[in-house]
Amino acid sequence: MKRNELSIIIPCYNSERTLTEAVESCYRQNIPTKDFEIILVDDMSTDSTRELIKDIATKYTNVRHIFHDKNMGGGAARNTGINEAHADIVFCLDSDDMLDAGALQHMLDLMHEKKCDGVGIGRSVRFKGTNLNDIEAILTHGYAGKQIPLEALLERNAISCSLYSTFMYTKKAFNILGGYPTNHGFDTQ
Repeated sequence: MKRNELSIIIPCYNSERTLTEAVESCYRQNIPTKDFEIILVDDMSTDSTRELIKDIATKYTNVRHIFHDKNMGGGAARNTGINEAHADIVFCLDSDDMLDAGALQHMLDLMHEKKCDGVGIGRSVRFKGTNLNDIEAILTHGYAGKQIPLEALLERNAISCSLYSTFMYTKKAFNILGGYPTNHGFDTQ
């Protein structure tokens, strides 16, 4: 099997209302379908998320799914997906998030250009509900186009760092760091 350039991991828990939009946003990235895969990891949802995941996997040939047999948390779901990923580059997308068109292609281009282990987003928009015109907050992250210093993750009053939010990275870096934490609520860093 040819390796995809990118594996998009979507951890899911009771995501029936938002998952379809999250997955559909992955297909607006200017990346050929043959060059990426989506791995949906259900963390023992109690709603109809599992059935929806099966439907999505039937609709899209590059979507795979994994079902946890007990709830283990977001960090464990991310780790499961990344460990099963075929690509050397991974991106985790929360099941209630959407990507702006072309965002992942831009991030891939930057990773290749800079020859780095990871890149973060420059800006994220939080909405109050499902109305895309009802914006709650816009967060602009620092270090755009620059190397993010390790200290940025440790300082309280530092410039906002995208590594606290959403980022793309190599599987090699993921393995060096030991994966996502699974023993506390901050499971995305």
